[in-house]
Amino acid sequence: MLKTTIQTFNDLDKWLSDNFYFEDGHVLAIKEKPLEIIVGYNVKANYKANSERHILSFKVIPNKIYEWTF
Repeated sequence: MLKTTIQTFNDLDKWLSDNFYFEDGHVLAIKEKPLEIIVGYNVKANYKANSERHILSFKVIPNKIYEWTF
């Protein structure tokens, strides 16, 4: 996974735009301590049962969280 640091709303907006706002994305995993959210979307797939899929995944690691409920 590539490392990208997002510090402003504009950084976040560009990252989301570059990744199509995760229109077909989904949460793959959530880890509690430290908080990590792994999201991804299919970059190669079809609707046939047991067909091959390729998922582009991203690990989101927020910091300076002041309140969080798992």
